[in-house]
Amino acid sequence: MTKAVDKKPVDEKTVDKETGKRLFRYVVPYLDNFGTAIPEDKRLDFINVVEKESCEKNGGYTSFDANGGYKSDNGAIIKEKITVIETYGENPLPPERMIHCSDYLAQESLVVMSVGSYVFMNYKGGCDNTK
Repeated sequence: MTKAVDKKPVDEKTVDKETGKRLFRYVVPYLDNFGTAIPEDKRLDFINVVEKESCEKNGGYTSFDANGGYKSDNGAIIKEKITVIETYGENPLPPERMIHCSDYLAQESLVVMSVGSYVFMNYKGGCDNTK
């Protein structure tokens, strides 16, 4: 049984200052602009580049498969599987490299989201799992 421990109020001493770093989220499609599967070797090349650069510039990344969708030119909703890669820090791939990657994957564009600055909280307390 888990027993909750009272959390102490957060005060200024427990809040780290803003780092100015950002969370970058890359969306890697499985389909090209023509609705055909992107060759797996090309997808993996791009994923490996993002992961490698994320490790070198930011120390790491998180990736996962997800489902995405968009409205096509004819109004139909197109659903597809995607791979999402997230890294926290600086953008590992500058725009000129992303243009090259878009062409390589036969994409009109690739989605890279920059998700703002974060404040990290040093939380005290939590759960006492020993009881």
